[in-house]
Amino acid sequence: PGYLSQYRARRLASTTPQGKPLDPVSWNSEAAALKTMFDATVLLRLRPDNPTEHPALQWSFKGAAASSEEPKFITLDRFRVFRDDGLMVTRSPLRNAAFAETILTSGMRLYESSRMPPSAVPSCAESTGGRAFTYPVPAIDGKGHRARKVPVGIHAFRRLQAYQQLERLPALERKSISSSSDPLWINQSGGIMGIGGWEKVFENASERSGVKVTPHTLRHTFAVYMLCALLRRHHDSMKIKDNVRRLTEGGRSDVYATIFGDPLRALQRLLGHKHYETTFIYLDVLSADDFVIDEALRIFEDTLGSEEDYLDLIR
Repeated sequence: PGYLSQYRARRLASTTPQGKPLDPVSWNSEAAALKTMFDATVLLRLRPDNPTEHPALQWSFKGAAASSEEPKFITLDRFRVFRDDGLMVTRSPLRNAAFAETILTSGMRLYESSRMPPSAVPSCAESTGGRAFTYPVPAIDGKGHRARKVPVGIHAFRRLQAYQQLERLPALERKSISSSSDPLWINQSGGIMGIGGWEKVFENASERSGVKVTPHTLRHTFAVYMLCALLRRHHDSMKIKDNVRRLTEGGRSDVYATIFGDPLRALQRLLGHKHYETTFIYLDVLSADDFVIDEALRIFEDTLGSEEDYLDLIR
């Protein structure tokens, strides 16, 4: 808590690139991000407690409105309640569940996911665990017109297959509409599901299930769970770094950087953030390649398809 208190004081004494002092709302957003990071370390049992909650530490500004970018998080067991008791108690249960799980396992924005074409979903998965396929978000759909590639988890892929075979194709056949030229996500009339339609679906599902969830909640949840998996990887890699230092007697410490690369860039790329500072809400403490990301996605596959506790999966 003492170190955090010093950090808080120095941040508030610093200035923004525009030469202005850091305002309370921006600090509260950063403070919430640091709290989330320490929550992850407690979840991973790397720490016994969260130092940002120490009674002697005045961490955030009381009364200052939280930034709209403040991370929101839902546990996967709560997501299952939202999915099973909310999204699937509708006229389009497979569509709603497939859409939610696509966002949850890819980290896409609502607009990006809603614009996925049917051709984006392959006939078979690329692997049997973790990532089912990679979806290239086109620049026209990405925020700031930036293209990127995102992973879509196996469980979401299976939901997508079920939705296409059991709901979408029969609905289009009844209306004599071509399945290849029509949108992936369709409404009761056979037209494209708009942003407002999805927001209403999530709002109704939240009321039915008693678990409030928005599409943006799922995007942040993807980031937090990915962060947990990568933190574990980072923790293990630090042990390797120590072993390398001992074996080489400090002469080849650059081996670690060569193997594990630069931190944070993987999460920034996955979420499609333009600015490095935006991704700071999840903290620059990690490094990952495609193998690590695929392994992290297994969390969603295993947990969404069973009643196992998340802690059991990461031990």
